[in-house]
Amino acid sequence: MIPWFLRLNLTLSMTESCMSNIRSIATAMSLPALLLCISPGCAQAANDPFDGNWIYEQSDGSRHVASVRLNHQGGEVDGDWSDGSARGSGVFGHLKGEVKGDKLFVRYCGGDDNSDYPVCPDYQKQESDYFVRQGKALVWYRKDGAKYKRYVALHPQANGGSR
Repeated sequence: MIPWFLRLNLTLSMTESCMSNIRSIATAMSLPALLLCISPGCAQAANDPFDGNWIYEQSDGSRHVASVRLNHQGGEVDGDWSDGSARGSGVFGHLKGEVKGDKLFVRYCGGDDNSDYPVCPDYQKQESDYFVRQGKALVWYRKDGAKYKRYVALHPQANGGSR
């Protein structure tokens, strides 16, 4: 049994999925062994909900594919994005963002003249889209006039090191 003060500390600093893994381990070993096995990645998962490689893949129709790679350090996020078709057409570039509450607001630059964004290394002056975690998904909202509309739900890329 994990003492109440450790349970409280673990609960406050880790995601529920990490806690589930720890509960499973705790039933099989002693407290000292459990404390040695706790991964820093679990605590990081709670602190960096946007960090990692994320992908959306439509399996039929236009075979739409969108992906983002996010590197969250401190209050700033940078990374890459792509949006297009598995058939080879699409746009790509880099992004910079800032976390505000539970949302990541981003500015883009495009990898070439085909995107609607300034060509890298010049970024948009204002944030145009945002991302927010919903369960295990990272949902991309695009600005549409004065409102935002849900675009796609991205999921951790299998080999991308995300949760």
